[in-house]
Amino acid sequence: MAEYVVQATRTGWILANGAISLEADSPHLDRGAVRATLTVRRDDGIVYRSTTNLTSETARRHVLARLAEKSVTLDDPLLVALEDACRSGSACDGTDQLDASDQEQVRRAAWDGCAHLAQQSRILDALAGSIAGAGFAGETRLVKLLFLCVASRLNVAPGYPVSVAVKGPSSGGKSYTVERVLDYVRPDAYYALSAMSERALAYSEEPLAHRMLVIYEAAGLTGDFASYLMRSLLSEHRIRYETVEKTSEGMRARLIEREGPTGLIVTTTATRLHPENETRLLSVVVDDTPDQTRAVFAALASERTDAADFTPWHALDAWLTASDNRVAIPYAGALAGLVPPIAVRLRRDMGALLNLIRAHALLHQATRVRDVDGAIIATLDDYAAVRELVADVIAEGVEATVPATMRETVTAVRRLADEHEAGVPIAAIARVLRLDRSAASRRLTAAADRGYVKNIEDKRGRPARYVTGDPLPDELVILPAVEDVRAVYPPEHTCTPAHPARSAHADAETAVQTAVHTPCTAVGVCAGCADGSAHPNPHADAETAGGVQVCRCAEGDTTQHAEADDYGHCRGCGEPLADHEDWYCATCLEAWDTLAGTAQAAGGDG
Repeated sequence: MAEYVVQATRTGWILANGAISLEADSPHLDRGAVRATLTVRRDDGIVYRSTTNLTSETARRHVLARLAEKSVTLDDPLLVALEDACRSGSACDGTDQLDASDQEQVRRAAWDGCAHLAQQSRILDALAGSIAGAGFAGETRLVKLLFLCVASRLNVAPGYPVSVAVKGPSSGGKSYTVERVLDYVRPDAYYALSAMSERALAYSEEPLAHRMLVIYEAAGLTGDFASYLMRSLLSEHRIRYETVEKTSEGMRARLIEREGPTGLIVTTTATRLHPENETRLLSVVVDDTPDQTRAVFAALASERTDAADFTPWHALDAWLTASDNRVAIPYAGALAGLVPPIAVRLRRDMGALLNLIRAHALLHQATRVRDVDGAIIATLDDYAAVRELVADVIAEGVEATVPATMRETVTAVRRLADEHEAGVPIAAIARVLRLDRSAASRRLTAAADRGYVKNIEDKRGRPARYVTGDPLPDELVILPAVEDVRAVYPPEHTCTPAHPARSAHADAETAVQTAVHTPCTAVGVCAGCADGSAHPNPHADAETAGGVQVCRCAEGDTTQHAEADDYGHCRGCGEPLADHEDWYCATCLEAWDTLAGTAQAAGGDG
């Protein structure tokens, strides 16, 4: 038997034997036997994939026979070695199973491919530009929100993934938009299905932890039991399902456990989902306006064939997956105090809002600082970006306001009421709105669900006739403006340095720790010059190799610092590290100890 190498992966183990590789994904013990999704590759091409009992000699012989049919010769000891590796790993469902050195190697390799992208201050804008450059028309808000929800799968407790329902008429581009966004993450970030059976979530062996489950049509999830399992997965972040199975020893109970957390992306033509599912997802409606249709026409006519380069995006996804993604939101309390408690549903929506802020912060962690415990500190920039995406979605979810398209539709019914005393037909409304009949009908159905219009036709099979119903509500702001949060954020907030690159203004150009860092008067504003606009992140974080724009308060100028050197160099001065040094050289650590001692003697925090 030829030599082989066994290595841990993000979701299991891989055994390399020349041109042949064996991958065991999501391995787990089932009554003493190791079961896993076994994938056999030859020269990067998949020749076999199936859920396999690696402990069973009979099952292994079956695998070897199937491979022989495809002219792939494999020795049983290789499968045994893979089974031993799986059995030795106590946790096989994420990067946590990698030891520190392996995980750091993953991060370093990924960083080389994504450094430029990771250091951008508005990564979601870069995504929108990339996807538009490849010929995708419009839907910028939806594209950003979907990508951010996918990134939220990497949240760690108390954060969790955020789920979203993409709604709209047939041919509205719902599934196409989701597919294009998923191109920008690695395939193992999600599990896509068109539909599933009632008990598929319980019995499937596809790993779900920190992944997005994508269902391209909500009609494929209509069964009561399937909906129940989905709600359990989204709310409890796991599934515990006990059933009975027939065995050689008779009927025996079996407890099936599926670990999350898992996020859901679902598309649907329905205006509303199951009530208990609806409150667990953010609902976004695709743009069905004539302007968007015209933009699609223009994109099709341009015949653009530019292909987006997904390589740096996949590297970014890998780098983030291997990172410490704990996030602290220092202004969470101030934000919660400004949200009006007008609906019970806001309890869930508030959690989703905080989880999206966490996702945005971890996505931009290369330009964020960390607190004394090593958690990424979310800034008000993170809240501002999230608020722009979901302010109206959350307000509409609690019916504090209505979408502009619904207001336009109700107004059209009111305008046409005098001309149609017996009720306004759909065709008339479609003409006024310049929509096709199906799109107009869908809008009217959504408005009728909320009681703003009524269908007075009571005979089945007859065309609908609409009249106005309840008055439209006034616009009510649910999510406070960024400046409102800044105004109530505790002015006594101070920064407690953990190490040189996380607190006092680190000067990556001169390797000098500027000792003028005074307490921050607000998030993102340096008290040294109080000019937050000049440097949105005043805390220089050389550790993240961020190229962050920082303020030299002592010198009274703002400059773009040179990017910190890559791994293997001091994060303070950029000099090569000695073998026994990690992150910082002895000179910088000694200088920091001196500064820290001086600050403590003076009774200061920063």
